[in-house]
Amino acid sequence: MLSRKANVSYTAQDVKKAFSIIAGAEHQGMISLDVLKETLRRHSNGALTREQIEDLTNQLKPFTDPSGNLYFNEYVSAVMGE
Repeated sequence: MLSRKANVSYTAQDVKKAFSIIAGAEHQGMISLDVLKETLRRHSNGALTREQIEDLTNQLKPFTDPSGNLYFNEYVSAVMGE
């Protein structure tokens, strides 16, 4: 899933808040995968390749609608059990 080993612990609420910030004020619990990809490209400072970003976002597709919008509350609940 969309994670890397780190010595940091995040709550489901932390992750939902991060998605919400990226998605913007009108998000309604979803974010475009295109917006997410662009955000990862801009803020990874080269730490993620385009292929890695594609791999990460492809893992999110079960939680998207046909238009490519990720329902991040559903994703976080499924992955983190909350």
